Amino acid sequence: MIKRKNLISAEIVADSVHSGSGKRITTFILTLPRIVLAEFNTHRAFSRNSGSSRAIPFKRMKESVKKNLFIPLAFQKHHSGMQGSEYHETGSFRDKLLVFLWWFASKLAILSATLFYKFGATKQLANRILEPFMWHTVVFTATEFEGFFRQRCPDYNLNKTLSKREDLEVRRSWKVFCLPGEENIKMSKKLSLNKSAAEIHISLAAEAIYDALQKSTPKVLFEGEWHIPFEEEIKNNLFEKDTKGNSNLVKVSTALCAMVSFTEVGGKSLFDKINPSKNIVLHDRLIEDEHMSPTEHCAQVSRKLKPGEHSNFKGNWLQYRKIVEKSLYR
Repeated sequence: MIKRKNLISAEIVADSVHSGSGKRITTFILTLPRIVLAEFNTHRAFSRNSGSSRAIPFKRMKESVKKNLFIPLAFQKHHSGMQGSEYHETGSFRDKLLVFLWWFASKLAILSATLFYKFGATKQLANRILEPFMWHTVVFTATEFEGFFRQRCPDYNLNKTLSKREDLEVRRSWKVFCLPGEENIKMSKKLSLNKSAAEIHISLAAEAIYDALQKSTPKVLFEGEWHIPFEEEIKNNLFEKDTKGNSNLVKVSTALCAMVSFTEVGGKSLFDKINPSKNIVLHDRLIEDEHMSPTEHCAQVSRKLKPGEHSNFKGNWLQYRKIVEKSLYR
């Protein structure tokens, strides 16, 4: 029997708030289907790095797809416009047939990509053939989530009354109606309540991000202190006598954010890639090659920001990228 896997998740790896302004900055590891990455990337308030079809070896990518095949969590019926609201019931004959057809298409894609690679084509093209069937890993950092939530969060329509038998306690969050106990109802029924115009998978990812933010308590930072993704995990791996302090923490963190490019879902996690000496060498090479996007996740509290130094962050957060660029281009 072919089973769906819902691997959508949002894990916070750094959560900080400025003691003075109360402005919060948060870094996530997000898992979502590869098919909605382009929609996620339209939100320019986010600094992001993610798994790369150009970087990950073909054999690893193929195994990832085999072990963790993305199958749409529900199938909408034919509709006009961008987003429908009617679904084939989860577990129905039609739903099972569509699951089988998607699975069959994935097998054809794996076969085609394997032959493509075997006869000498680059991994970055062979991996592209597999993309519709991939789960994907993203590291992203932001201070602003409002626009993203407005556009992408689900909007569960409570005009349709849930049965007493399901006995779901419903709470409102943002424009979102979250459904505690939703694992007890069919995905198709849950989504039939959703009146958001967002694609269902990025909508569920946005809900996971929102819920993670509500559950997390940010660390209070003062002037000069740093927001550093993976900070505690890095400290546990640094040499006991590290005289460079935050400097090395920032470098290792930046390298880890870059290494997500080589991270496939189901493979070695970023936490397992913490190796301070090697990470610092990678950081220095990134700066030398002016590969700057991984430097956008660490940020320092600063009350004396000049115009443009905020970058895509708001509040008193000086992005590490701005510090690096100032030293490179002065």
